[in-house]
Amino acid sequence: MLPPLPSKPLIELTEADLLRLVEDEVREDVEIDYKVKLESDCQEFARDVSSFANTKGGYLVYGMDEEKELPTRLVALEGFDSGKAIGRLNSWAQEHIRPRPTLRFKPVSLGGGGEALVVEVPRSWIGPHEVRQEHRFYHRTQHGKAPMDVDQLRQAFRQEGDFLQAVDAFHSHRLAHWQERTTGLGGNCSLFVLHFLPADGLLGRRRVDIVGNAFEGHYPVPHPSGRDIGEMRVWRGGTTPTFNLDGYAFQETSGIEGEFCSCQVFRNGGVEHKLALRYIRDTKIILAYMIDQWLDRASRHAVSVMKALGSQGPVAVAGSLMGAKGWDWTLPTEFFEPCHTIQEPILRLPEVLLASPDAPPGPTVEELSRCLWNAMGMERSPFFQNGEYKPNNPR
Repeated sequence: MLPPLPSKPLIELTEADLLRLVEDEVREDVEIDYKVKLESDCQEFARDVSSFANTKGGYLVYGMDEEKELPTRLVALEGFDSGKAIGRLNSWAQEHIRPRPTLRFKPVSLGGGGEALVVEVPRSWIGPHEVRQEHRFYHRTQHGKAPMDVDQLRQAFRQEGDFLQAVDAFHSHRLAHWQERTTGLGGNCSLFVLHFLPADGLLGRRRVDIVGNAFEGHYPVPHPSGRDIGEMRVWRGGTTPTFNLDGYAFQETSGIEGEFCSCQVFRNGGVEHKLALRYIRDTKIILAYMIDQWLDRASRHAVSVMKALGSQGPVAVAGSLMGAKGWDWTLPTEFFEPCHTIQEPILRLPEVLLASPDAPPGPTVEELSRCLWNAMGMERSPFFQNGEYKPNNPR
């Protein structure tokens, strides 16, 4: 959670938290801006959001009167409909800011009736964000927003490159880790390693508090086959959780031949899912439909874990298939007909970005799946449609 609001999730903010801003005389600064009325000027809203996203992130508090940058009283917003207001502000962000930043909203009920609205704008790691009609970029100072100069723009553009370099380095390190430790890799075993790396942990050096009971709702590990538990598919053997040097791990305990899944949660808030594939009856085949199933379920699991950890900002999704040289990629037909023999010892897919852990992961996973099917000589997966996994609707 960003200062100067209380250290609690945005969704838990109450009227008492906002009144404390008045009592403590929390002045407008780099990370907070007070507005007594809901914004009616889309350009002004775009400047405010751009400035927060391009600096440290921050809050717009609508329903707070101020004098000389100090909050004076909390008032209910006139004619406020939270659903319509949030929809309008989201549309403004989409239309007037490039690239679109992440926004989070919290209507706050007031004891005297009515509501205030808090808009959280997390610091962006894929900026800078431009106000499109003006072709200008803004940042925050102690006294509000101001246009960015050339040096500030140069630094902001460099930051995105730093993020992608950090993603590449982390993913490469973990691939080397598994290459050294996996028995039979390249022989009777291949691995799919999938990483979800939030920018605030990878670049901001954020460290999460690894507490075992925080993960109780997140195991067993999702598996591409097995039985249903809620929206996930998990193997019959369940999962054994354990602490380790990197953070916290979920290990599948089925002990059977064939597929094996695991999940590692890192102290920077990143999540790694691993799927081990072993050849079936001396036949080295990869069931294409099963990989898509796993990508869908592992991604929803990873996003759920990151939300529980409070991760913010964009999330880089990086995936690689290791040790599958000579294996056949099979079409989803009745007889699993091989359609492509993999020639590369490691298939590294292009990184894709998820806007935030709050965003639906489906479109991002579909893009990753498309890259994988392209590597197999085909246009796309038959199992994704408009960002949704459709196992019974092949095209």
